[in-house]
Amino acid sequence: MRYLDEDPWERVEKIKVALGDKTRLAALCRGRNLFGYNPYPDEVVKMLCNNAAAAGIDIMRIFDAMNDTANMAAAIKYTDRTGAIADGAVCYAIDPHHSAVERIEAALHGHPLHKPVFTDDYFLEKARHLECLGASIVTLEDDNGLITPPGARPT
Repeated sequence: MRYLDEDPWERVEKIKVALGDKTRLAALCRGRNLFGYNPYPDEVVKMLCNNAAAAGIDIMRIFDAMNDTANMAAAIKYTDRTGAIADGAVCYAIDPHHSAVERIEAALHGHPLHKPVFTDDYFLEKARHLECLGASIVTLEDDNGLITPPGARPT
């Protein structure tokens, strides 16, 4: 809209017509921040979800870079209310790795290193919370390619 000087919903509608009903269209939003970095009030999130579904978006993948499910709640709720599919995404991350020198220095100075945060339980808790919020799909999003094949294997 800003650069092309057009109505973005018209473009989505044209793509949906060209593809028909056999192909689902998906969009990605940053929860309360929608497509940028500024948070918006619930009414704006609701309008965006309504317009997206009306234009032909079938699946809205909703994420928050810090896995703050409170920032994702409104977008999940309003996407679900439109009849579109709410896909809640949990962003995969790993804890920092400390070298042997860092571990020794921390021990010598009495500064304990942090306990691991990004455990299997952490990701399961986030996924379950997204399900409770109404997400029909929960995706583990690994944009940085950090998860290893053994790490992705079910336990």
